[in-house]
Amino acid sequence: MKGLPCACVGRVVKRERLVIRGLDGNTLVSVGVRQLKSAWKRPFGGLI
Repeated sequence: MKGLPCACVGRVVKRERLVIRGLDGNTLVSVGVRQLKSAWKRPFGGLI
């Protein structure tokens, strides 16, 4: 991977939230880990 561009895209903190910010620093997504896990456990979001 030598010579390929790379950058830090996140960090781990104690809060149980996933927060995604845009290039300007504005929050695009802010959701709790429990809510994410619940959605992940539900196959296809309840569509089937």
